[in-house]
Amino acid sequence: MTEPSNGYPPPGSSVTYSTRPTNVAAIVSLVAGICGFNVLPLVGSIVAVTAGHRARNQIARTGESGARLATAGLWLGYIGLVLFLAVVVLFIAFVTVLHTSSSVPALSFPKVG
Repeated sequence: MTEPSNGYPPPGSSVTYSTRPTNVAAIVSLVAGICGFNVLPLVGSIVAVTAGHRARNQIARTGESGARLATAGLWLGYIGLVLFLAVVVLFIAFVTVLHTSSSVPALSFPKVG
């Protein structure tokens, strides 16, 4: 007489699960993308974009998991680069306006000697 399985294997048998490994470059891309907003704005974003593209190529070739991680890292990296570039442009514009404005004294140092 056999007992109903109810979705579980019979007692004493082992269950094996096959999981695909997660691509390491995808994890690096995501972590670097997050760090690009918090710790190292330019370096983190560049690493996120580079590792994200590398991860997507490796995932397409090997079939590993982590495609969403790589895509998220790419997005964070590109957004971080755009924001960094915007801050640099705004800073240059601010310094230029500050320097050319007649109501604000020019930044100059007194002559010594």
